[in-house]
Amino acid sequence: MIERRQFLLALGSLTLAGLIPEAGMAETASGQIFLFRGLEFFSRGFFPLNKKLAAQGIHATVFTVADDKWLSREIARNYQASPDNRPIILVGHSLGANAVISVANDLNALGIPVALTITLDSTDRNPQIPANVSRAVNFFTDGRVLWRKISPGEGFTGTLENVDVHTPEFGGPHSMNHINMEDKPVIHDAIIALIKETLAQYGG
Repeated sequence: MIERRQFLLALGSLTLAGLIPEAGMAETASGQIFLFRGLEFFSRGFFPLNKKLAAQGIHATVFTVADDKWLSREIARNYQASPDNRPIILVGHSLGANAVISVANDLNALGIPVALTITLDSTDRNPQIPANVSRAVNFFTDGRVLWRKISPGEGFTGTLENVDVHTPEFGGPHSMNHINMEDKPVIHDAIIALIKETLAQYGG
């Protein structure tokens, strides 16, 4: 597993390398990218995040957790239909983070790889990343009772990073909480950087 400091250094290198475009720049990126909200009235920060992605030429779709089961089959069908529908990137907050892991597990059962999962404060008691995920990044606010680190599931051989957002690099212990973390610009920047890095690796 990669420690927080290593993750932040890598994130900074993406900016220096130009993988995070400057304002006004846009590029076309491929793949299937989904942002899973928590409850219907929750995780509203994913809407401005989606606009930021669109401004950089990245198409993503926002879903609620109620959509996750049928979506797994649709993602698999699209993946098999065209290389343009690769890579698969799943992002989720709270119950939406649970949905990310659920969809990844569904795709694992279908033999479909997931390039990147990004989870923000999963509410599962023991969240585990399945073997078909190449890279998993988990942002968490607590780590003791709820919203803790995630762990590798059976057969997982990818890269797993647990990132504590209460460190100085993310604004300190009072900078954000479970309710508002998905709306914070520093979290948006980190998510966009991770998505762009993954798309670049797949030629997006």
